[in-house]
Order: sequence, then structure tokens, then C-alpha cells
Amino acid sequence: MPIYSLVRYFGANLLVILGNSPFKLEAFYSYWLLIPIIFTPLLFMIYKVDFKKYNKEIIFLILCTLFFGIRGGDSTYFILFIPIVFIPLSENVDRRLLQAGILISVILVIIFTSSYFGNTQDVQVTKDLNKIFKEYPSDYYIAGENRAAALATFSWKDKPKFYWLWEYEFEKDNTKVFSSYDITSKPRINSDKILILNFRLEKANKINFRENSYLINYKIDPEPPANFVKIKEYGILRIYRSVI
Repeated sequence: MPIYSLVRYFGANLLVILGNSPFKLEAFYSYWLLIPIIFTPLLFMIYKVDFKKYNKEIIFLILCTLFFGIRGGDSTYFILFIPIVFIPLSENVDRRLLQAGILISVILVIIFTSSYFGNTQDVQVTKDLNKIFKEYPSDYYIAGENRAAALATFSWKDKPKFYWLWEYEFEKDNTKVFSSYDITSKPRINSDKILILNFRLEKANKINFRENSYLINYKIDPEPPANFVKIKEYGILRIYRSVI
């Protein structure tokens, strides 16, 4: 999974740069405001750095910043290369300046992470799920709008299980192939044959969904298919029941 995630992320970045992705490049500009905070408040000392001596480190930092900035992804990816910035800065930062930078960093971290503590949306989702488990018990739930992984995380239990909506629809339509890819040869000489390699992703397991299955999604999500009827709303979540 780490290798897959890395390949997928860099592949997605390439699509954004080539203009073949729904992500908007406007997100790139917002990152310029975050860079001094994401790196270190001492970044202003960069003007004292010997650029000839540390040209490789600086070029690498610039390329990484541009790469992740254009992607418009999670700013936490900057953490991967933040330590490198201290290599060129180390010769120009004394003890007092370092202590001041640490103090400012701590204050900024508290400010920018304060929204993750207290009665957050995640806490409310967990409360909604516990109410749903009690009021509409089931050994599984269908998650709308690609929420299966998130809801399973908030549940943090082996049971009930959460299934993707596409799994339910595939099972009802008796569909097995999730997606397929064809690689076709393009011979440069006249040929009466063309080689075609086909790769398919198929649903691995058969799931026996009941006629009356529950679906959970967020209030901000689009409505599920017409064969699901809403039965109750909670703080953030909604629950639906499938009908024939």
C-alpha cells in the first residue's frame, strides 16, 4: 500500500500538470501563504544562505514546493522534505533565533490545529453512527458517496461492516467487471493481426445483500439512487432503507 499510494499520488500530480484532472490549479496560489508556516518561521533567513554552496538543496526544495503546490493536495506532504530546509539555514541561525522560531512554531501549530479538538465534525459523526447502530441495528451498512472507509474508521469496530455503494449496485445488476483496460499494438509494418492485451478488475467476493438494506451518507452528499428512501436525519448523517 505505501508503494501503491506513492505511485498513485505522483501519477495524479502528473495528470494535474498536464491538465487532465478535475483539480483546479487555483489551489496552487493558496499554498504560497502557507509555505512560511509549513516550513519554519525562520525561512526569512534564506536571504543569508550561500546559494552556490547549497544550490542542490535549494533547487530540490523549490521543485518539491512547486510539485506539491500545483497538485493542490494535503499540505502534510510538505513534512516529507521540511528537514532539508535546516541544512542551508543552520549556518545563519543562532541559539536565540532558534528558540524564537520554536516558540512561534508552537503558537502557530496550536492555532492551526485547534479545530481538530473538541466537539469536531468527526466526533459528531461518531455519535451519529452510535445512534444509528442502536436505532437501526444491522450487521452491515452501505455507504453512499464513497464514504465506506471513512465510516468504518469512525466506527472502529469489526462489526458492523461497511460496503461501497458500487458493490451493492454491482450485486443487484449481477455485474462482475469493475473496469477494464486494453493495450493495443500498433505495428509499423503491414500486418493481418493486431495484438490486444486486456486487463480487468473484477469484484472478488459475492455479497448477499438483503432486500431491506440500510444506506448511510452525509447530509452534504448527493441523494442516493431512487431505490433508497430516507428514514431519518441526524446531526451530520442520514440513513436510508432500500426498497424494491
